Amino acid sequence: MVLVAATPLVALFDGPLLDSAITAIVAVTLIIVAGALPSGEARHQFRSIRFQLLFLVIPGLWMALQAIPIPLRSLANPAWQSAAAGLGVPLIGSITVDTGRTVLALVYYLTVLGLIAASSAISINRSRAATVLVVLVVATTAMALLLIAGTILAETSPTVQESLQGASALGIVASAAAIIRGFDQYQTHGTKFELSQFVRTESGYFAAHVICWVAVVIFAPIQVTFAAGFGFAIAIVIALSRLAVAGHWAILTFAGLVLVAILGIAAIRFAGQGDLTVRYASAPAVEVATAARIRENTGWQGSGAGTFSALLPVYEEAGQPPTSAPTTAAAWAIELGTPTLGLIMIFSLTSLALFVRGALRRGRDSCYPALGASSVAVLLIEGFVDSSAIRTSVAIVAATIGGLALAQIVSRSLTTQ
Repeated sequence: MVLVAATPLVALFDGPLLDSAITAIVAVTLIIVAGALPSGEARHQFRSIRFQLLFLVIPGLWMALQAIPIPLRSLANPAWQSAAAGLGVPLIGSITVDTGRTVLALVYYLTVLGLIAASSAISINRSRAATVLVVLVVATTAMALLLIAGTILAETSPTVQESLQGASALGIVASAAAIIRGFDQYQTHGTKFELSQFVRTESGYFAAHVICWVAVVIFAPIQVTFAAGFGFAIAIVIALSRLAVAGHWAILTFAGLVLVAILGIAAIRFAGQGDLTVRYASAPAVEVATAARIRENTGWQGSGAGTFSALLPVYEEAGQPPTSAPTTAAAWAIELGTPTLGLIMIFSLTSLALFVRGALRRGRDSCYPALGASSVAVLLIEGFVDSSAIRTSVAIVAATIGGLALAQIVSRSLTTQ
């Protein structure tokens, strides 16, 4: 929870040293959780996250394979052959062009997986899950305020601004989940839940919700606004379907048609040329063009996780030199390869469906899997708009939300039957 609360500072001072500190914090957290988690909660956690973690391990295994020397020249990157010719000594190449960067990217990815597992273990308890949600709302609202202030004062760099935009979009769905949970609590407790406390709590959540919306609508690209709106719509549809007399599927079918129509209009509005991974990017044209050229020259196996910045000096042109990939999808397609990107997309859509099903099956705690579904939608769309999803601060928030949603996707009473 302290790590999540510190994400505004992480967004401002992101860097390799900070990533290393976060890795150490997550490792210590996992050790504490492993020793303190009761056996009943441990069994529930395993049943809740086993499918998702099994799927998420696959990209990690591929990163490890990219870093291992491979005697097959057809798989090894041609850069190793050029290096061998230049040095005059035989070299056993690997898929990645930079083994060190790929190993660091693997450590970073494992840190995110560890944070998902830790968040899931902590959030199994209902009261702790509520506290995690409050911390998420506070942290994302703080980053929305930083986005507003930084843009007005012109004090934030493009990478910091991108991180704050992604966190603000997640803040919209997190605060919406908190508002929905407040109403569920009020309905469940009735007179035991004081009206004044309910009004104060909901007012705070609503204020956070408005702040995040202001930050996204006014100070973020319209593509990010659409992503946030799409995620928010999913949360509202789930909430309405639980209250509707007409039944879940009737409401979902109608809402699905509306959302598809909105998506179609947005697709026409932002339709463009070029590779799909950069077609809807909000980055400057020079960054998009550079990423497109790198993408054309990258094989299906990718250049190696974390190696985009290593390739930039070869492809950058005069003008504004790009510092990172314009979108998360482009970074994954270039570094991990197209098949791995497709696998991640399939997993994202599958997780979205699982969270929606879990939200419809749960009672007063349905806000948590609904938050997971909304966040997946936001990150999936943003993945083709910017690279905020791979920024450390946004990754911390997203991993915490993922663990929270997975822990509450099924009631503990159902897993013990």
